[in-house]
Amino acid sequence: MKTVCVLLTVLCLCVSNFGQSTDDRADILKVKVPEAPKSGFGEKFFIENGQTVALVGGGNFEFEDQYGWLESRLRTSFKGINFKFRNISWEGDSVYERMRDHNYGSMLQHLTYLKADIVFLQYGQMEIFEKTKSLNDFRVKYRELLEDISKVTRKIVIVSPMPMEQTVLSHGPDLLSMNSDLEKYKKEIQSIGKEFGAHFVDLFQMTIPDKRITRDGIHLTEKGHEKVSEEILKQLSVNVQNASWQNDFRKAIAEKNYYWREFYRPQNWAFAYGDRTHVSFSQGFSSVAKAHKPLLEESEKQIQAMVLSGKAGKIDLKLPPEIKHSDTQILSPEEELAQMKISNENLELNLFASEKDGIVNPVRMKWDSKGRLWVCCIPSYPQPDPGRQAKDYILICEDTDGDFKADKFTKFAEDIFM
Repeated sequence: MKTVCVLLTVLCLCVSNFGQSTDDRADILKVKVPEAPKSGFGEKFFIENGQTVALVGGGNFEFEDQYGWLESRLRTSFKGINFKFRNISWEGDSVYERMRDHNYGSMLQHLTYLKADIVFLQYGQMEIFEKTKSLNDFRVKYRELLEDISKVTRKIVIVSPMPMEQTVLSHGPDLLSMNSDLEKYKKEIQSIGKEFGAHFVDLFQMTIPDKRITRDGIHLTEKGHEKVSEEILKQLSVNVQNASWQNDFRKAIAEKNYYWREFYRPQNWAFAYGDRTHVSFSQGFSSVAKAHKPLLEESEKQIQAMVLSGKAGKIDLKLPPEIKHSDTQILSPEEELAQMKISNENLELNLFASEKDGIVNPVRMKWDSKGRLWVCCIPSYPQPDPGRQAKDYILICEDTDGDFKADKFTKFAEDIFM
């Protein structure tokens, strides 16, 4: 009896060869700090036409990108004002450390590049877990942080850390008992902020609802973001405008913020701008990141139009052409089989499944106990085309009639990003 050897042919794509391009995202490392910072607010918080509002902080501020509560309320409350909103927060950041990849640049360089007029700043919550650091260590680092920001602008809104809720983990720390220490940090932050003329938002004054507003005692849920954004504007004496179309508006903002992230902190950073730009595979990555900038700018125009019209809708963009990833001529499965030879006459070579059956850019495959082949396919590799969602999937290939060829194909999961 001949032994059957199963062959799976695949199609592997390469990054489009746009050529290495330089763009203003790469110019962050070249910016010069302004000779004089922009002046402070004075007594009243305000936003003016053409200004850029930047968010700097850790995980809770970073997730504002997805929920959009603070941005949507600022935009509807300052309805006639056209401004940019840029979130450069990063989960895991603290006053002690903000780890970034090679060539990423410092926070000061990024604020200078953005020409930030207003900075919302939130640190101090996770720092109390730094057992090797004292309150005085925190005081020194927080002051250094404000000194850096003040080189760009004196319009600073400091948001205090929020009192923690009890963790949902049975083996987790007693977070409620740490709030007394957290309040000491809050008072230090308030004191330092006063030296710099910053507006201060004290989240310890916020009325906590009966239901939890964090998912783990620390990180806010969507409802938590809604509550905190309302408190921030309340303490800034901003008349909060809760539009009936706020939820649809926030979805548009989240899409705009996606284009911002893909431009500002793109996937595959090392190949686009980091320490692997010298390899041939890196060609085109920076161009893909750059292609998100016009999408960002157009979506921001449409968001402003939504504010003025008082009606939210989907962002409608003219997307760039789909990227042609490779000019390589791929042989058909039949042509590949015709070129293969087997030296052992006891073996037989046959095709089980191919790209014609939907196997595109497979990265993992495994047989199950029923003889079915499960394949992880990532057609979006190495990253989705600008403005297009990833459509990766898991494909089940099944031989139902016992002829050693798959004849039934089922997508176990699709429209995902792996």
